[in-house]
Amino acid sequence: MGPSDKKPADVSFYVTYEDHWKWDLAMYLWSLDIRFSDTTNGQTIASGSFTQGAFHSFPNPRLKTIEVVESIYRTK
Repeated sequence: MGPSDKKPADVSFYVTYEDHWKWDLAMYLWSLDIRFSDTTNGQTIASGSFTQGAFHSFPNPRLKTIEVVESIYRTK
């Protein structure tokens, strides 16, 4: 975890994410994008995402993150 210019050189890939939150009586996860990128050239190796539909729920952010990562591994 930390700034991308401080990432270790001895790893095969690194993970970045972008999350968006909204408010409706409580904060809730609106969307999540996760990318696995090659350390040597920065190209995306794999990616996955979650986005709320028109009628939102209050998903557990930890479980949604695990679901997105598992979806990435299932496609590879």
